[in-house]
Amino acid sequence: MTKMVTFEKVDLNFSKALRRIREKKGLSQGDVFRRSGVERTYISRIEQGLIVDPRISTVVILARALDVSVDELVREAEALAGEEPTSVK
Repeated sequence: MTKMVTFEKVDLNFSKALRRIREKKGLSQGDVFRRSGVERTYISRIEQGLIVDPRISTVVILARALDVSVDELVREAEALAGEEPTSVK
């Protein structure tokens, strides 16, 4: 049986997903800034959960900088919201 995951849970866990993937990739926030052009302080605020609704264009840029798809970011957030863990490489 599959658990239902609400968008609210995914939104709340996006910050954790971003951080988890960044750390799995061995990247600092500064590395992501250099790859994406998104300010390090903005990345930090997303990861801290202070920004819970970044623009989709920012999410796309961050996903590219992390060398993952937006779908992988969402799946990681879903995993943190109670779904099965994913394997991001």
